[in-house]
Amino acid sequence: MFEHRIFGLEQAVIDRLKGMTRRTAKLPDGLEPSDVWNPVMGIDSKGRVYFTVDCIDGKQRDLYPRYQIGEEVAVAQSYLDIKGRKKLFDPKDWWEIEAAHNKPMHAIKGVDNKMYVKADLMPHRIKITNIKLERMQDISDEDCRKEGIIYVKWRQYPEPFSDRYVDHDLWTLPKYEQQFTDAWSDDDPDAWAAESPKTAFTVLIHKMCGKKAWDSNPWVFVYQFELIK
Repeated sequence: MFEHRIFGLEQAVIDRLKGMTRRTAKLPDGLEPSDVWNPVMGIDSKGRVYFTVDCIDGKQRDLYPRYQIGEEVAVAQSYLDIKGRKKLFDPKDWWEIEAAHNKPMHAIKGVDNKMYVKADLMPHRIKITNIKLERMQDISDEDCRKEGIIYVKWRQYPEPFSDRYVDHDLWTLPKYEQQFTDAWSDDDPDAWAAESPKTAFTVLIHKMCGKKAWDSNPWVFVYQFELIK
């Protein structure tokens, strides 16, 4: 299930602003990302996509993605997000969720944590339309945009109440667009925006997964998808 509410990625999927995501590929034991190269897509006898890679030991190995083309996947949201994050809960809204978990609402971890929700209770679905295998740092500017990175123009007024301004071309996530289009916002654009799509995506990976996740340049399965529900 997908994605990360704190960064607005779930909503970007639902708003059709994000149609791609990356997941780290598990390599055979003992192999580092630099020990693998030349992925070639194949389809096995069951119709599943896989990638054959050359390895430093002279062998070839097949890597299978978790999801397959045509597979439908739930967009994970906490139950509060689905219900509109109500402060006061109407028991009539929660009976189906409580029944699915066989627990009262206060004991269900998925109330405010999407990691513990049930996929069949999620209102939105995506369908995987394409898969590729590449190194994290090989992402193109076009794919950064498919990952949800958008262009914004930040109009900066160096002096309060001045009609003088400087325009900056920036790239950021949809969640942060308003703070950059608001000329008087106190937010620091360096925290969530960059001057290129790839740098903005790098910032996102640093904040989501830590600097090592980008610097180690892992192999990743790249899933392209469409919202179908």
